[in-house]
Order: sequence, then structure tokens, then C-alpha cells
Amino acid sequence: MTRAFHNLLAGCNALASVWVLFIVGLISADVIGRAAFNAPLPGVPEIVRFSIVGMVWLQMAYTLRSGNHLRTALALGRMPRFQGILMFRRSLLLRHSLQSQGRGWAVLLEFIA
Repeated sequence: MTRAFHNLLAGCNALASVWVLFIVGLISADVIGRAAFNAPLPGVPEIVRFSIVGMVWLQMAYTLRSGNHLRTALALGRMPRFQGILMFRRSLLLRHSLQSQGRGWAVLLEFIA
């Protein structure tokens, strides 16, 4: 992997991490506004919903390239007898996730149009 590509992936990862902090602040402000002033910030649920997808995809390439995927280190490393079952389950979850994202993109495109 070239150094420039690695830096691009690291930059996307850093951007997503900063975005997480922004979302934490936004949700906190919404909760405080709702509880203290009975006036939540408008649009926070939608911003959070769409941001989660973006944050995941911004961090996905860096996570996979660096080999720091948490479930691989914890789940598969500790249960070698059940690796086949876990891999099958993971493939089903991935398929379901991709189908859900397809529906999400359709809703997003409908919302934008």
C-alpha cells in the first residue's frame, strides 16, 4: 500500500472520529435542551441516523487494512471450534446489513428528491 493511500485512510478514520465527538455533543445538547427547556434541537435524530452510516464507512477501510477488527480478535480467537458457525452467522448478518443499507439508500434518495 502506498504511503499516500495509507494517509488517506488514516485521514478518513480521523475525520470519522472527530465526527463521533460532534455527534456526542449534538446529542448531549439535544437531551439537555429537551430536559431543561422542553425544546429539543430540530433534526437531531435524522442527523445522527445518516451520520452513523457515514462514520462506519469512513472508518471501515482503515480498520480492515490495519487488522484491528475487534470481533476477529475476541470472538474467533477464543472459540476456534465454532469458527465455521461464526463465519456463517457473520455472512448472514453481512447480507442482512447490505440489504438494509440498500433500503436506506432508497429512502435517502427519495428524501433528497
